Amino acid sequence: MIEIRVAPASSQLRNVRRAVRAHLDGTRFDAEHIAAVEAVANELLGAAFDGDVRSGLVLSVEIFTLLTSVRVHCPGNVHLRDEPFGMRDRVLEGFAFAWGKRTHADGSTDLWAELARPGR
Repeated sequence: MIEIRVAPASSQLRNVRRAVRAHLDGTRFDAEHIAAVEAVANELLGAAFDGDVRSGLVLSVEIFTLLTSVRVHCPGNVHLRDEPFGMRDRVLEGFAFAWGKRTHADGSTDLWAELARPGR
């Protein structure tokens, strides 16, 4: 499992993508799947930044037999939708077979997406 703490600033997106790529380069994934995981992480973090999150975020990437799970834990409520254009939905739809938001009793939120593992 990869876990990266992210400062709440959009300037961190490039560093996070590099860190994800560095962690996944040693796996059996092809470059296309790694790029998909990077893009999904970027979109989920972008939603958190758009939601004006002011404290640290945690990005986690977990590899399972049939899927790769990407999650961003936010200390407060965040909306995943980016109306009116829906670009975030289209990017997530292109890479993930499922995505959404889970709100916890403490008021924190997890944004999540599941990507099918290649060759499965």
